[in-house]
Amino acid sequence: MQYKNYRKIFRQVAREAEVNYYKGLFDFRSNSTKKIWSNLNHVCSFKKSNRNSISIQKLIVSGKEITDVQDIAEELNNYFSNLGQNLVKELFKNNPHHSSDSYK
Repeated sequence: MQYKNYRKIFRQVAREAEVNYYKGLFDFRSNSTKKIWSNLNHVCSFKKSNRNSISIQKLIVSGKEITDVQDIAEELNNYFSNLGQNLVKELFKNNPHHSSDSYK
């Protein structure tokens, strides 16, 4: 029983501490607009990455290995731009009772 009371009190104190922390962090009287945006970016983890971006080294499409960056980009673009049409084709192939007019 003591554990449940302690847990309840701890959660309440922790919530109040968090609220007070963020109130102090975003106090408009002591922060400039630039500082407020900096704090928002920090809290929301919208920080600039100093790391190099990770790129796809190779892609296998229909058993063919593609390593050229431009070809990889074109294949990904082709895949995602035709995704909806391909899903509809699979839907009708797997459910022969449905036609394209049955959804209208």
